[in-house]
Amino acid sequence: MAHEPEGFFKKFHDAINSSIDDVTRNNFTNLETNSKRVSYLCGLPAIKNYDLTSELEKCQTGGEFPVKKDLEKALQLKDEGNKAVQKGNWAKALELYSHSMVYMPKKETEELSIVLANRSAALNHLEQYE
Repeated sequence: MAHEPEGFFKKFHDAINSSIDDVTRNNFTNLETNSKRVSYLCGLPAIKNYDLTSELEKCQTGGEFPVKKDLEKALQLKDEGNKAVQKGNWAKALELYSHSMVYMPKKETEELSIVLANRSAALNHLEQYE
């Protein structure tokens, strides 16, 4: 398996995961919706005390971050998503559009808008409204 660079989310996840006990984990697992899960997590001291500021600054300034913005890659993924839609594979299209958004440079607002609209259409078709 190829070595993947460790991004801030993995560090964030590991820090949070190691700070919660079985009761907290069980409470989280029993929540019925994603919005309830997010609200629950946001109330945990480990989340409140975790400083993401420097990690977010790296994202905004193009610092050491595993995914560099790449218009060509973003457009390729968008096109692959469009082909998946034509084949009726909405779940694959959703995945490809989501990855396209990750690679899309911030300045490409029109292209990003199209990818967001395509992703929304895929979510709607899959009846994933939350």
